[in-house]
Amino acid sequence: MKDETLTSKFYVGSHNKVRLRKALAVTGNLDLAETTLLTPSIHKIHSDRLAERYLRKWNQVRSACHNTDQARARFRFLTVLDCLEVPDPEVAIKTIVAFKEALAEVSDACVGIWMLGAVELEMVSLEIMRDNRKLTTTASGEMRKLDVCEALLKRLPKKHQNVPSYLLIHFHGLVSAVSEHRFDQFEQRLKAVKKWAKIPRAIELKRLSTQFKGRKKPMESNLKDIARYITKGGNDWIGNKAYLRYKLSFDGRDTSDEEAWVQENWRKNEILKQERIEDGLEDALSLNHHEISCLAEVIDRMMNLKRNRIGYLV
Repeated sequence: MKDETLTSKFYVGSHNKVRLRKALAVTGNLDLAETTLLTPSIHKIHSDRLAERYLRKWNQVRSACHNTDQARARFRFLTVLDCLEVPDPEVAIKTIVAFKEALAEVSDACVGIWMLGAVELEMVSLEIMRDNRKLTTTASGEMRKLDVCEALLKRLPKKHQNVPSYLLIHFHGLVSAVSEHRFDQFEQRLKAVKKWAKIPRAIELKRLSTQFKGRKKPMESNLKDIARYITKGGNDWIGNKAYLRYKLSFDGRDTSDEEAWVQENWRKNEILKQERIEDGLEDALSLNHHEISCLAEVIDRMMNLKRNRIGYLV
């Protein structure tokens, strides 16, 4: 019965807090219910602190520049996809430590580079993404994500290439430099790391957006949003809230509430059409009990890499 529960998913409309507590209770990890980035109150503390650090850097750069546009040009948003790992906390934390060291080594070797960001975990299901590909007729961010994950999967031992889900270990962060040349040097250093260089789209260093939904977006708002996003802990991100669901694509989504998201995907993908059962409708993209508990445990261990619980930062 426990094994059955561990692999079971949650119903559409069930609250994130309920999913987290139930999953942790089943696995004996209920002590993590209020202590990790998956808990909204903890997430807010950490995202606010990171935002403060970003804003201090912004104000420092802004004061040294002639105008806001010149200051903006000195910032980039960095994403590095490291690997897929089996959902085992012992294995995952060793991989994360090595990833952090590799990132720090690259940034330390570059002149004039300031970098601050977070290692993130995302539970992914290649099976669901493959099913989705069969039902999608046009190219999309969903397909790009599957292609990258398929390439990362080939690096795992054969015995680990057919498990139900994996942890996608990656990094998001803010990078600052005084010139385009410094950014180019930094990007080339990143691409010199063989583990990242051989995977398409594993490294992305891009300018920060200046608009959102057709309106100008102040740098301060941008930095707060980045801090909030990269410390979220959860998988999907809708209306500034993290959800314990599979995210099929790399692309962001503007959907502002959960109900609208469900309705949008219900119409879009056959994989979301499940038979209605007495107690409700199973959320086809929900993480199961085991996956949620694993995510919480790895995040907890990652936070504990430093005494002040910011071990996820690089």
